[in-house]
Amino acid sequence: MNNRDLIKQYVDTGIKIPEYQVMQLSGADKKTYLRKRLIATNTSNNPFSLMPYEIDLMDSEDRDKYYEKLFAENLTHNTISSFRQMDKFFFGLSDELKSKYLDTVINKGLYLPSYYFNDLPFTDKLKFLKWNASLPLSRYTIHEFFKYLIDELKIYYIKKLIKYHGKDILNHDSIRWKISHHNDKIYLDFLNIIKKYNLIKDEQ
Repeated sequence: MNNRDLIKQYVDTGIKIPEYQVMQLSGADKKTYLRKRLIATNTSNNPFSLMPYEIDLMDSEDRDKYYEKLFAENLTHNTISSFRQMDKFFFGLSDELKSKYLDTVINKGLYLPSYYFNDLPFTDKLKFLKWNASLPLSRYTIHEFFKYLIDELKIYYIKKLIKYHGKDILNHDSIRWKISHHNDKIYLDFLNIIKKYNLIKDEQ
């Protein structure tokens, strides 16, 4: 029995096989392997046990079904951290799935990794900014996603912050705490946008 025959013994088990061994499988065996891995993942306590190379090998329909199921049932702060280990995860999604992902983030009050923000469809950027502005103010209110915004979206976001928290927002303890750290370029940009477009006065 050669090495390829030994690998084939695991194809039907749902057990993870290293990438270099998966690549030795025939096309039919790869499909069987991925199908069994999906079944094993769906019945285990760890729905994130699929590896990036396994997800890459899926056809687009199976991959979308896998992600949609995760969004609906399993998305938490911890699982978002798991997703961040998958370089191609978010950027490979269709706009429809990105919207579903964002809806789950908003509905569950989760954190959206800042480097995902720039790849959202424009209408979803607006949806996220409106939701984020409505949250209680904290030291993390204006997070890294702010640096990805064009001025139009920065203005939109700041106006929503003012709408939900009042024109005295700059005197809020959490905002003042960040502003006092002058090495925080994001907050300095936040102040500059308010000054440049006279946003506080516009809301009076």
